[in-house]
Amino acid sequence: MRYVGFILLLLSAAVSAAQPPFERWQWQYRIIVIGESQPEILAQLQANREAIKERDIIWFYYDEKTVVTNLPGSFEQKQTNQILQYFSKMDDLAILIGKDGGIKSRQQHWDLDILLAQIDRMPMRRAEQLP
Repeated sequence: MRYVGFILLLLSAAVSAAQPPFERWQWQYRIIVIGESQPEILAQLQANREAIKERDIIWFYYDEKTVVTNLPGSFEQKQTNQILQYFSKMDDLAILIGKDGGIKSRQQHWDLDILLAQIDRMPMRRAEQLP
């Protein structure tokens, strides 16, 4: 039984360490990371503010020079540099990170409706919708 706790500790460390620099928002938000500059994606994210807010989503969009986000407030230059470094290693157009810190989806072609539907099927999201 003692080993089960140790294994769970290792697994939780691996999950939270898997998605730096986003772990600070773990258990608060779902995160969409968009690694390619396409103005229509940014426009779609902004047009769907309510659906995004309702699902506790923050997004990070790389516009070739800086990071654009819907995260309230601002973040430090160190965080910006860490996020830019994450973008430089991305092979996917978009990544969905769940509240638990794990990667839930990778997209090669942008489709916000698919991402929102995936979120709506998640057990945690379903529990949030219960009265």
